[in-house]
Amino acid sequence: TKVGLMCVAVLRHREWVGLSKAVAQPVWLVDPRFQDRAGLVILPHARLELTQAGLRKRTTDEWIEILEKHDVPCAPVLTRREVIRHAQVEANKVLIELEHPHAGRLRQTRTAAQFGNTPAEMRMGAPLHGEHGAEIARELDFSEQEIEAMAKAGVLVRSPGTQEDNA
Repeated sequence: TKVGLMCVAVLRHREWVGLSKAVAQPVWLVDPRFQDRAGLVILPHARLELTQAGLRKRTTDEWIEILEKHDVPCAPVLTRREVIRHAQVEANKVLIELEHPHAGRLRQTRTAAQFGNTPAEMRMGAPLHGEHGAEIARELDFSEQEIEAMAKAGVLVRSPGTQEDNA
């Protein structure tokens, strides 16, 4: 676009019709290559070339408004900062903050699935590399000798500063 980046997802023929009308390209509707869904799927590069040329005439914000009126799936491409501050991300409380024992306060995404009767809880940040390796090996019924042998062979990594490392 003139200003900004966007994603336009035209996968069905009716969306191609909407896009053709939105960008004022009625000639696309009579192009024999794109008369059905098969043509849209088989010739994605030709379709992309036409779409990109058509979208260079306006800004992303202008196109979003126009394309939505024509039922064409589209969205702006956001920077990380824009995603974090997006109204939908805030409304859905997608980001949470946790205290990590080694990294300090971290902001990360919450669990995607949300259930009313069994709410997900994030109690800690991601483990350090190898932090739980020996513990998992024990749960899989490896003996202490086998765990030690795996660690010496480099198969099992132990994180510096963990209880495993000090055992």
